[in-house]
Amino acid sequence: MSLLTSKFDINDEEAKIIGNRVAVLLARGNFDAAHNAVTMAEFSIQDKPNAVLHDVPLAQSTLNVRLLNLLECYQIYTFGHLAGRTIEWFISLPNAGDVALSELQDVIAYEINRRRQ
Repeated sequence: MSLLTSKFDINDEEAKIIGNRVAVLLARGNFDAAHNAVTMAEFSIQDKPNAVLHDVPLAQSTLNVRLLNLLECYQIYTFGHLAGRTIEWFISLPNAGDVALSELQDVIAYEINRRRQ
């Protein structure tokens, strides 16, 4: 399995700092704080307001986990991976109906508007 890389990757030094912080928290049994440290690292690295939407990972959006997992099954990891996909393609996916389509459209509209501000 190859790892997905993007321009949002962190360098080795940043990864060591975050990893050490999480390791200490886990060793102390503070699982909530470790989870929060990982979450904050993800947002600080990938949630850049001026980032081109094409490169932003879907996992950093407000898509629900079920829809996110469905898209990842079809190697759709970023908003850019949705480019060129039609509504018919999306609706043809298993468990992707009108509600899922509406949610996806709402999230895309929100992300576009957020970057215009």
